[in-house]
Amino acid sequence: MLRDKFYWVYVNGKRLKFSSKKELLAFLATVNRQLNDVAHAANRLTAETYTEFRYYYFHLTHADRSNCEQNFAALNKMFNMLISRSGGTNGNSFTFVRFNNIFEYLRSTIYILHRNPMNRLATVQRYRLKALKQSIDQLELQLNSVGENYQNEKFESY
Repeated sequence: MLRDKFYWVYVNGKRLKFSSKKELLAFLATVNRQLNDVAHAANRLTAETYTEFRYYYFHLTHADRSNCEQNFAALNKMFNMLISRSGGTNGNSFTFVRFNNIFEYLRSTIYILHRNPMNRLATVQRYRLKALKQSIDQLELQLNSVGENYQNEKFESY
């Protein structure tokens, strides 16, 4: 948005100012590439979490199975919203919220699985779940740094 002879954009909880449209477009292209990387990684982690869920499936209570299935339905909805609504006005702002929701649904599912040891190999399974959770935490850190490393001396944050 052009205001006060500057271009303003809201990304990742920050209001940013650019002196030219060219700089703004270059920044947004960088942010979009970073968000695409996060989306693909989040999708991979969702698939891995679903695989773990299916591995645990027969060992879960009905309530836990139902909660996991609800989480996966919510994850599908969040991914669909990422695809269909990220291109509009303020789309990137809502994208960050949706990613945070995705991370919470994944963590919730992993927590449910983690508290249900299956057999004597439970230690191995718990380490797999711990690795998934750590990957989600790392991805969330990556998401929180989107747009922060833009190299341009004319770039300002307010």
